[in-house]
Amino acid sequence: MTFHFGTSATILFDFWKPYNVGTLLASMVVICLMGVAYEGLKFLRDYLLIRHQKSVSFDEFRGPTEPGSNTTLTRQRLETKPIGMFSTVHIIQTVLHFVQFILSYFLMLIFMTFNVWLCLATALGIAIGYFVFGWQKSKNSDTADCCH
Repeated sequence: MTFHFGTSATILFDFWKPYNVGTLLASMVVICLMGVAYEGLKFLRDYLLIRHQKSVSFDEFRGPTEPGSNTTLTRQRLETKPIGMFSTVHIIQTVLHFVQFILSYFLMLIFMTFNVWLCLATALGIAIGYFVFGWQKSKNSDTADCCH
C-alpha cells in the first residue's frame, strides 16, 4: 500500500464514502474533530482522576504549643481517596476509557486508508486537541497512550 491523494475512499463504514472534493473536505473536518475529541477525552479522564484523588485535610494548631512560645504551627496532611472497583468514579473512568479506546482505533483505521488528506486531517485534529488540552496535563497522568 502507498499513500495517495485521491478524493474517494471508504472511511470506516460502507456508508462513509466521499465522492468529490466537497464531501472529502467535510469528512476531513469530521476526522479533525474526532482527533480533538480524542485529546479532550484524555484530558477529561486525567482531570477527573486527579480531582477525585486530591483531598487535603488540614490540622491547625491555633496558638502556642508551649507556654511562653509565640509560634503557631500548621500541619498539612495529604490523603488520597481510594477508588473501589464498583465506585462511580471508576465506572465513569471505565466508560470514558472505552470511548477513548474506540475513538483511537477509529483514528488509526482512518490513517490506514493511506489517503494523504485523511492522514493530514487525523494528525491535525490530534495536534489541535493537544494544543487545546495538552498544556494543562498533569505530570502524573494515568492516561498514557500506547498508539502514539
